[in-house]
Amino acid sequence: MAEQEGEYDNGLMLDNFITFFIAGQETTANLIAFAIMELTRQPEITAKLQAEVDEVVGMKRDVTAEDIGRLQYLNQV
Repeated sequence: MAEQEGEYDNGLMLDNFITFFIAGQETTANLIAFAIMELTRQPEITAKLQAEVDEVVGMKRDVTAEDIGRLQYLNQV
């Protein structure tokens, strides 16, 4: 079925959604892997991050959005 202006093929829309969804997951996974790799090369930064997480989160089982907002150094890294 040929597409006309203003009309969308549901199959094409689904294909585009899946492409963007998968691409988003892949780029996020790559970013996290790169950050972890770099942290292994910078033990002083890793120690500072661990200290901040221990101070803000401690032994909590449920971390709140407020807790995440207080992790300023982690957000910078």
